[in-house]
Amino acid sequence: MGVEGWQEVTVEDLKAPAENALATGPFGSSISSRYFREHGIPVIRGSNLSEDVGTRLIDDGFVFVSEEKAVEFKRSVVRRGDLIFTCWGTINQVGLIDSRAKYSEYIISNKQMKFTADPGKADSLFLYYLFSGPQMQNAIKNQGIGSSVPGFNLGQLKSLRLKIPQLAEQNAIAYILGTLDDKIDLNRRMNETLEAMARTIFKSWFVDFDPVRKKADGRDPSLPKAIADLFPDCFRKTALEDIPAQWEVGTLSDIAALVKEPINPLDNPNEEFLHFSIPAFDEGQQPKREHGAAIKSLKFKVPDNIVLLSKLNPEIERVWLVDVGTLDRAVCSTEFLILRPKPPFSRSYLYCLTRSPRFRSEIEGLVTGTSKSHQRAQADAVLDMVALLPQPKIVEAKWFAQWNGLPISRIKPEMIQEHLEKRKSLTNKKRKGVTNVTINLDLTILKSIFNFARRKGWIEKNPCDQISKRPEEEHQKYVPSIQDFQKVLGAAKGGDKVLLQVCFLTGGRISEVLNLRWEDITKDDVILRSRKHRYGDLRARHIPLSTALKEAFTRLPHNEEHVFPRRTYPRALLIRLCKQAKVRRFTWHCIRHLSATILSNDNTPLLDISQLLGHSDVTTTQIYLRSLGLKAATERLSDILKG
Repeated sequence: MGVEGWQEVTVEDLKAPAENALATGPFGSSISSRYFREHGIPVIRGSNLSEDVGTRLIDDGFVFVSEEKAVEFKRSVVRRGDLIFTCWGTINQVGLIDSRAKYSEYIISNKQMKFTADPGKADSLFLYYLFSGPQMQNAIKNQGIGSSVPGFNLGQLKSLRLKIPQLAEQNAIAYILGTLDDKIDLNRRMNETLEAMARTIFKSWFVDFDPVRKKADGRDPSLPKAIADLFPDCFRKTALEDIPAQWEVGTLSDIAALVKEPINPLDNPNEEFLHFSIPAFDEGQQPKREHGAAIKSLKFKVPDNIVLLSKLNPEIERVWLVDVGTLDRAVCSTEFLILRPKPPFSRSYLYCLTRSPRFRSEIEGLVTGTSKSHQRAQADAVLDMVALLPQPKIVEAKWFAQWNGLPISRIKPEMIQEHLEKRKSLTNKKRKGVTNVTINLDLTILKSIFNFARRKGWIEKNPCDQISKRPEEEHQKYVPSIQDFQKVLGAAKGGDKVLLQVCFLTGGRISEVLNLRWEDITKDDVILRSRKHRYGDLRARHIPLSTALKEAFTRLPHNEEHVFPRRTYPRALLIRLCKQAKVRRFTWHCIRHLSATILSNDNTPLLDISQLLGHSDVTTTQIYLRSLGLKAATERLSDILKG
């Protein structure tokens, strides 16, 4: 027995008496892609697990096997209460099938292991938190076999030693931590919604000057009188632009101060640090807790009330609104500028400013360095960036006075409707009001938050249920010319060039192409997978393997599971290539539009185009042109790309 009744046991001591309580997944060849279906029993792979303790299971992105095939994998079935471990690759991933899981049972892949605990000995949620904690995470990592691709086998899992309290205490700990996780998730969703609202108001007030324009035109600024009175009713000319009267032109240094206190975590190898790194931002904006011994280079101390702004490759937007606890010793990469707002400016104002389109565009022009990995904006140049300085009382105004500090149970339908109407009335230079698409997105996010609160019993009814979505306006989408696309293709090299070609030749979404595995490429087809909505089943569609596609794939190394491994920044890649090719910037989805437009102009039947793009409904199509067939359509794209 340990301190206060905690006892040391092995994982095997805690397994359920049932057969296959500790087991591996099926052998690789028995669960290969040829058995995957659009529906059936979902297969849990490494992409469904996470190192983040708040993510017990990524419950989407599945492939499926038939129920008949699943019977062959009896030992690899996981159900509610089962824990899942990764045995090859990211071996510290831990998952749990709990009450939030979409399916009643799953199959684990050949790179996972399962552990069914005896409910009379251990609480599975408690064990999940225990295995996700730093001590057990390090214990698993330290047992890794191999260097390039670490392994962790079933024997090692069985013999892993851990300390646990009595079952009643386990249940209590799991309940408290689980409740905190639920509230953290709700707060995250609400913060995302409030952030979107704050950025919209920032743009209206401090970028487009909507209240000033309305007052100058004699119109109602659609704000509470106390706030509307803070805005002037005319503009004045400056060398920069016409700005609201009584506002000033300054620099970012008038709004924020640069904080710079170096620290070497290696000086305290056994101390735990909260590490805000560039990879941590890119992987979900979750800092990692690491001991000083694991942090190999000089860092900056992270105080409270600051915003982290990345100076590395500023075309990639990395602005981090971080929160540091009083007991945390936080550090960040020296690639971040630590900005602390100066009164009267708030951290929220500074955050919205550094994420505004004008700021992002201007900071991209400050980069120095020749190679891609060494393009940085210098701190002095960033602080010297031109910034408008509104009157202090406007900056200090509460942006959400009507909901500030209000319990969620007191938010009523009419309050939400009023918010949506105000969003619709916001104006900018190009049009009046945000689109109905944006309004409907707001409503969807709010409805999701209130549904979560209702499931938890915090409210009885969802106030959004009484509000209908608005009809969405059609708008013309930009489609690059084939000449511009070919220029971008000419600027790309190696795997980046192949990625562009595959997107064009398949008409696939960038997410579908990046998730492509070698097992998805057969001698006749390329299998792309997508879902109609976030929590829908993963659906496969077969794209004929054209001559150009086949040739493109032969130019890629075949030494990873994914065809395009570790391409984390596809947006930044395309921005850079458009700049190099000197063409108007377009997105990955524009390439999909380009493929569809070319086929349509080439008289390809809309049914074939619909199948290529993975659309499920072509009922609006009234005229079918001459039949080329889907195979002919993909070969036609190959011909056009060759010129």
